[in-house]
Amino acid sequence: MKIEDYCRNFEQQLSSLEDAEARIECAAQFLHKAFKVQAHEVAIFSFDPQQELFYFCWPTKLRTSGFVPLSTSDSLLARTGREKKALINNYFARTSHASVFECVKLDDDPASALHPIQKIMSVPLFADKQLKGVIQVSRKGENLSAAGRDFTPTELQALSAIGQVLVKFL
Repeated sequence: MKIEDYCRNFEQQLSSLEDAEARIECAAQFLHKAFKVQAHEVAIFSFDPQQELFYFCWPTKLRTSGFVPLSTSDSLLARTGREKKALINNYFARTSHASVFECVKLDDDPASALHPIQKIMSVPLFADKQLKGVIQVSRKGENLSAAGRDFTPTELQALSAIGQVLVKFL
């Protein structure tokens, strides 16, 4: 499916939902299927311009876990917002970054392990030239090779296009 068709389908699906919570969940499901990652490897953030803080919208379990200031120097999330551009890092685990949220267990399965983010794409969400949030898609794993294949520039462009649809519904 072409990205234009995918985005049109995505927009139709989101517009059929009244509830903001349902739209966020729908978006997370679309993203994890589109990029063939686990649902917990998708993150959707809203941005509060008054306080200059990012808050988790997805995963829902992280909504009450805190926030990320735009000024944070060791955060890809904050960097994406500050630089106002989409970023890709296929060696993320080797990069100095805040990893506090990676330590939160997102499922109730006692057998599942916590793995660090190894690879990540990060895209700012803008409406009327104002930063509204950021979406991130990652691949987690015990190590770089266990996380799977690298993200590509084409996938980053696709995530940016999907983000342009999503921001209409945040």
